[in-house]
Amino acid sequence: MGRADAGGWKTFLMRQWHKMSLVSGEVPTTEELEMIKEARERVGMVIRARWVLLGILAVYGLAAFLFLQHSSADISRITVLHRIVPIVAFLAVAAYNAWYQYSYEWFVKIRYLNAIQLLFDLMFVTVVVHFSGGALSWFWTMYMVLTLEAALIMENRMDTYAIAGMGSIAFGGLLTFEFYGLITPVPMPFENNALQQTFSYEMIKWAWVSITNFCVAFVGVFMMDTVRRREIQLRELVVKDSLTALYNRRYFFYRLNSEIQRSKRYGRTLSLLILDVDNFKKYNDRYGHPAGDKLLLGLAGRISGNIRRSDVKPSYEVDISCRYGGVKLPGCVP
Repeated sequence: MGRADAGGWKTFLMRQWHKMSLVSGEVPTTEELEMIKEARERVGMVIRARWVLLGILAVYGLAAFLFLQHSSADISRITVLHRIVPIVAFLAVAAYNAWYQYSYEWFVKIRYLNAIQLLFDLMFVTVVVHFSGGALSWFWTMYMVLTLEAALIMENRMDTYAIAGMGSIAFGGLLTFEFYGLITPVPMPFENNALQQTFSYEMIKWAWVSITNFCVAFVGVFMMDTVRRREIQLRELVVKDSLTALYNRRYFFYRLNSEIQRSKRYGRTLSLLILDVDNFKKYNDRYGHPAGDKLLLGLAGRISGNIRRSDVKPSYEVDISCRYGGVKLPGCVP
């Protein structure tokens, strides 16, 4: 490989790495820091939810153990693997969830962290499905839970569909390996284990799990898009001026303080531009307030049309334009 090819691959890999991050450059903007904070809160919520799910699974495992002691249970098919593997898998998930809870606030590349979490969960679900009967397993529904987890913590909707697709591939691959004997199917009590070697049954089961998973992905993406859109609308009602759609005075002081602290921390300069419309009161008195509002709208539109923005999803403004009061339109430029 030549030096030019190596440089091209390095550029490509760096570009992909930055896509996994919410930070566009070496120094995060205030908007990016706020998005990282919100993303961390969602990650923390998922970590806490995973503890609840692990607790529910532990209760289910205990209940299953107790009911298997009943004389009606076919315990002859219960092997050492049935007992050991679920416990090992449970402890492994508990271990990495504890590590995530301890360390997730250190991460800036939240999307990368979320992807790693989802891959670990996907492996865990596939292992549990295999050791609970494969095609006969009741735990295929955990793929749906994983898809909902992706919809909650991933910003890009395609990431959720990717996780749904990976779940379909993992389940289909597991059934294929078991059917052709590459992995020995695990017999289960209360089930017709001959179905593990019935091709038509396995394909119908795989198709049903895949379709259901993508339906859950669609619903999850739709719900989260709605929630995030309404969050943005509510946020704008609080922080934006109703006439000009510029940020209001309260948000101006909040961002000004944040930008001052950020410039001190990273050793960067801070620019503050204040514009004043001369004789605006006289203009209002002569032409009326509707004409004055129209003038403010035109000036606000000109300012908004010339500020810097980041079009990477989720998009945000790099320069912050605010309406300070009745006659002043400051622009806070980080």
